Amino acid sequence: DKAELQKKLDDMAAQMADMQRRAEQGSQQLQGEVLELALEEGLRRSFPLDVIEEVKKGQRGGDVIQRVQSRSGTAAGVLLWETKRAANWSQQWVDKLKDDMRGCSADAGVLVTTNSAVPKEWGSGTQFGVVDDVWVVTWSMAVQLGEVLRSGLLDVHKQRLASAGKGEKMEAMYDYVTS
Repeated sequence: DKAELQKKLDDMAAQMADMQRRAEQGSQQLQGEVLELALEEGLRRSFPLDVIEEVKKGQRGGDVIQRVQSRSGTAAGVLLWETKRAANWSQQWVDKLKDDMRGCSADAGVLVTTNSAVPKEWGSGTQFGVVDDVWVVTWSMAVQLGEVLRSGLLDVHKQRLASAGKGEKMEAMYDYVTS
């Protein structure tokens, strides 16, 4: 009888531990979604010309796609944002983001993390850097890094437009001279 009671107590303790684990997992997922929404809102506020798209739950890809637009409304490039709310850094995040970047033809990928989840080799106080061609940034600096990356994409876009025009002008001049 005593063994039966002990078995019931052990089973209930295991069930409670399982329920507590599930509740914590759910709240972590909720906290992660809150971080995504905050990032999305920050990008929309800071870059009103750009198209900011949420990547739907269950779809492959990062969390937010930022389609950078020039003042004239032409596409200048794509930034893919991924948010991570975790206690520790994981190199797997970078590998997954690189795959997702290829999937949506992003020009740059940005991994937004909490202060505790940065690469171990970073010195204390480091807020952002590049890990295997992916930008990693702490939450507090995300939009500022977005400003810099966006500016770079717009500069490259302007250079492409200028060099495309040069080729056509040279061709027209060659045609004129040889006719």
